[in-house]
Amino acid sequence: MLAELRGVRERTLAFIEETRGRDLHKYNMSHPFLGSLNAYEWLQFIASHEIRHMKQMREIATTLKPKTVTLCKSRKILPLCAQQHQVRTKYRYA
Repeated sequence: MLAELRGVRERTLAFIEETRGRDLHKYNMSHPFLGSLNAYEWLQFIASHEIRHMKQMREIATTLKPKTVTLCKSRKILPLCAQQHQVRTKYRYA
């Protein structure tokens, strides 16, 4: 599952780079609960949604006693941030 999340994140970041300098307000797509969102609103939603998933993973990780969970120093669960920070630190949850 983490590999899938990382893949989606990489594709999203690539999309942002590829469309830099273009006006994305005119591109709209419907969300089942939020209605019509333009590309910028979708990117904000995706970022917020990813933050929520990271919080959920942290919450789950704290319940996995006494297993060691690998996190990077920015406290995001690996491997989502491993490529950015290139630092791996082991935290033990008690």
